[in-house]
Amino acid sequence: MRLTPREGRLWARWGLDPAAGARDGIEIEWADGRFTRVHPTGRPPRDLPPELRFGDHLLTPGLLNAHVHLDYSLLRGRLPRGRGFGPWLRAMIELRRAPGGLDPASARSAVTRAVDELIEDGVTEVWDVSSYGWASETLRASGLASTEFIEWLVPTAEQAGAWESWLASHEEFFSVAGAGSDEAGAMKHGLSPHSPYTVCQAGLDQAARWARQTDRPLTIHLAESPEERELLREGRGELQAIHEQAIGLDLASALGVGPSSIERAASAGLLGQATLAIHCNLPEPGEAQLLAESGAPVVFCPLSHRFFGYPPYPLEAYRRAGARLTLGTDSLASNDRLSIRAEARALAQQATGWAPTQILACATGASLGEIAPFGGRGRLASGRPAQWALWRLNQTPPPSREGLTAESLMMDWMRDETRCERSSTRPNGIGATADAGGIG
Repeated sequence: MRLTPREGRLWARWGLDPAAGARDGIEIEWADGRFTRVHPTGRPPRDLPPELRFGDHLLTPGLLNAHVHLDYSLLRGRLPRGRGFGPWLRAMIELRRAPGGLDPASARSAVTRAVDELIEDGVTEVWDVSSYGWASETLRASGLASTEFIEWLVPTAEQAGAWESWLASHEEFFSVAGAGSDEAGAMKHGLSPHSPYTVCQAGLDQAARWARQTDRPLTIHLAESPEERELLREGRGELQAIHEQAIGLDLASALGVGPSSIERAASAGLLGQATLAIHCNLPEPGEAQLLAESGAPVVFCPLSHRFFGYPPYPLEAYRRAGARLTLGTDSLASNDRLSIRAEARALAQQATGWAPTQILACATGASLGEIAPFGGRGRLASGRPAQWALWRLNQTPPPSREGLTAESLMMDWMRDETRCERSSTRPNGIGATADAGGIG
């Protein structure tokens, strides 16, 4: 019997859910892309075929990568690490301008490898920022549930005034309904006004109005770097110099000087439940509370944060404020891999005192709660999107219910050697393990 993303049934020896915790055996069943039955049971049902019994496996919800730039997958290992955002951006501009620096054919091949990497890591849903559109076709064919946010950069009011013509030129992209489905293989579309240092206030205002009128999701980079703060607050620094040298633009004059990145987004009405606030590495006093009260999910990319050598992430400030926090990888231009498990390990190192299920919730998107459009996912529960991942554990947990804990399962799940063998995206095997047996 072969499973499909649309319908199926299986049993696993162990289960781990962000809300229900550890399970000493679990059976799941799904139809029309949603769980219809989630039943804790220590023994596989008698009527279940042997090939659907996974006796050495842990079942978790599928993982969510809430922020990635797949178009930049070609840049893995090609940009400077640990020197800050300014030198990285200079190198990025030079590389993009070099002959063959971002060759579309090579870029698409790199995207294909990157998407395979996501799936092999147990990711079943991805939220991608599209700069060139090189990942669109691959994502549609991948089986991943996905939201593709098209990037919009308009640093001057004159550029922002061309909104209608820009929108018309992307009519095909936005012809797909914004709400869509959470099922595997479904694709939604939204807008990414890149950041308040590349989108002027008029552009931010326009993006917010359009999103409200069309009920589309948004994503925006906020409070990302010290260089950004210096530009917006003081009108000087590395970003100002880069833009003057690269395109002859007085960026500080175009954007105006004074408000912070988060203040500009709030002033435009961009902060809200339908906007992903990306990075938010350097909030100013009171801004963690502002983000939390707005309902905007905050996406933390721990290994990208480490790549740039930024100051420690204000994790506890967001936790105290009650912000909805989830995980992304950013791009392979600022990360060595696209592994949400690696990001979860990095989060666990910083989030001392957090329960293991809280770490898992950030990795699956369950931490986003029930609020649409980003909530309602990341659980092994009836009625939820049937996104799941099966992991073969190298360190077998204790067989007794008394010795089974979420901590022990999470420790094994986060081991680098642990492999995802099947998922709702590729239910009959992933990569080299496509023909692996599942008899328990």
